[in-house]
Amino acid sequence: MKTEIETRNQTLGPKGRFQSVVGKELETSTLPLISVIVPVYNAEKTLRPCVDSILGQDYRDFELLLIDDGSKDSSPYICDEYSSKDDRVKAFHKENAGVSAARNKGLENARGEWITFIDSDDYISEDYFHGVKCCKQELLITGFRDEIVGNVYENVKMVSNLYQNANDVTQFIRTQVSSSMVLRGPWGKFYRREFLWAIRFNTNMKLGEDTCFVFDYLAKCKSIEVNTSSYYVIRRGTVPDAVKYQSSVEYAVSSLNYVWESYRKMEEVHQLGHGCFYTFIGYYKLMCKHEWKKDKSKWYGNADVKALYDYVWPALSVKQKMRLIASRMLRR
Repeated sequence: MKTEIETRNQTLGPKGRFQSVVGKELETSTLPLISVIVPVYNAEKTLRPCVDSILGQDYRDFELLLIDDGSKDSSPYICDEYSSKDDRVKAFHKENAGVSAARNKGLENARGEWITFIDSDDYISEDYFHGVKCCKQELLITGFRDEIVGNVYENVKMVSNLYQNANDVTQFIRTQVSSSMVLRGPWGKFYRREFLWAIRFNTNMKLGEDTCFVFDYLAKCKSIEVNTSSYYVIRRGTVPDAVKYQSSVEYAVSSLNYVWESYRKMEEVHQLGHGCFYTFIGYYKLMCKHEWKKDKSKWYGNADVKALYDYVWPALSVKQKMRLIASRMLRR
């Protein structure tokens, strides 16, 4: 029995038109090259600039999927307004179930060869889609910038490059996974839809589901292009992550275990080493700091946390090991 991907590849004719196996054209409409998925929840203040930045692209071969996740403000009406004015825009309305469920709804309905995600409070540069047209790799990563209180700052300085063999891909992932946010969120990337049939956002998570999605994709990805000539702009507030994503120790550890599972799948393919995961333990530890500061045994005495430290321990530096030993000794 042919897979859905095989069937699609055999029936996709010149210029993206569907054809029968014997070559007869079934449809004259073309599939878009790019599907843009925007999850929307109570985003009336930022949604228009976001959508305008997408529709303002001079490359027009895309569809825009606006997924309204049960918004209580005027966001649903804004989505419908854009949909009524531009055939490329499709508005979907669903009961509130979180950003992961909204993105998954977009994935279920996307038709483009490439998939990209844009948050409703962010926006993109005017040439954001240019690099996709000629990309032959399995993942395209763009540059990204932060906007804080109206000021835009360049974030991670990456060099435009092609990573086409196993060693180069591994080195790129190893460099970025533990030292920057580039591989921790779905934004600023274009994914090949053929690799996404079995990958979805984890609806049981509200902290780290983005990272799991990227890691699950990287576990299938063998080549990467970085194109920093265009960029994604993240609108950041002034509230620190440790406050914005504050959680209990139990929830932080549960989320961290999901990320660990995805990391290990990626690590098996790209041979990154266990040590790259150490920064993730520190990040989730920070998210629940308000709780374990009162009783350090809640963190250092947790069996799952111990298993995570055991996983990275052989790869830690002497300095890191000494710091961890000291923290454990002072846990009470």
